[in-house]
Amino acid sequence: MSQKLLKFAAWAGLCVIAYSTLSPLRDRPILLTSSNLEHLAAFAILGTLFCLAYPRRTLAVLLIVLGSAALLELLQFLTPDRHARTIDALQKMAGGAAGVFAGLAVLRFDRARFWLLRASDTHPRPEIRCEAIPRRASRTVEKAANIRHRSNLHD
Repeated sequence: MSQKLLKFAAWAGLCVIAYSTLSPLRDRPILLTSSNLEHLAAFAILGTLFCLAYPRRTLAVLLIVLGSAALLELLQFLTPDRHARTIDALQKMAGGAAGVFAGLAVLRFDRARFWLLRASDTHPRPEIRCEAIPRRASRTVEKAANIRHRSNLHD
């Protein structure tokens, strides 16, 4: 999947979660599962998307995912019909951490698969050297080869 598409999906996912978390209850999307599972699953997906979108920025991804979980829960204090709870924040953070580690596992598996496929390649690839050999060095090598060749003829 394209990195740009993954980045877009990760940030769009964060926007959807922010809207769902901070919107009035009547505008909130309703799923058929418990709210505990919603918190866990939404942030697990978000953590996985961010981890895949930014594979070399694991610490930043953890800070974004876990920080957004805590910040969104704190921002619910500002909405009149929503309530912020510590258990909700912990569920969101646990889901986000699980998602980041799942994303890391996917990246490690993909990297291992690449190396396994590369190691199983039975056809050696010829090395192409683009280095220019200095003129003096090439003449010296040619002279040495001629001298060795001449000395072998007399033996």
